[in-house]
Amino acid sequence: MNNLITKFFSNRSFFKIGRTLLFVIVIFLAFSSLFRFSYETLVEPVFDLGSMNEKFDFFKNNKDAFDTIFIGSSAVLRDIIPAVYDKENSEYDTQTRSFNFGDSDFKPIQYEKLLRCIFETKPKNLRWVWLSFENLFSRFESTNKIYSLREIYWHDTPNFFLS
Repeated sequence: MNNLITKFFSNRSFFKIGRTLLFVIVIFLAFSSLFRFSYETLVEPVFDLGSMNEKFDFFKNNKDAFDTIFIGSSAVLRDIIPAVYDKENSEYDTQTRSFNFGDSDFKPIQYEKLLRCIFETKPKNLRWVWLSFENLFSRFESTNKIYSLREIYWHDTPNFFLS
């Protein structure tokens, strides 16, 4: 037994296994670092494409001006008009200043990411958040949306199992 261990350590097979294992570990760490860097720089800062990114930037710059926000799909985008909502509320002695976060094909599973971004800005006057759940079940109507940046963004580990 002692002779077998001495023979194993004395020949080069032990060093080949160790060198291969070290190489695999280094490659794994390099790829995981590259993936994390690319995710943080390319995907994480960009919440959405187009109008949602512009809306969030506007809200972030004026976060303390709003006390009511509406979140939902294109139905909310087109049907909720903040100026009309605020005017109707003022007729009943309730002053509001609302903001519409509606966007085309925005699904309830994506609300969590948007809400997290909104609450990270720490708006001082936010009192009401209205969520629309007309598209409660997430599905892909066409294959060209599966790999969009929006669909990739909300597929983190907790939300993956909800979808």
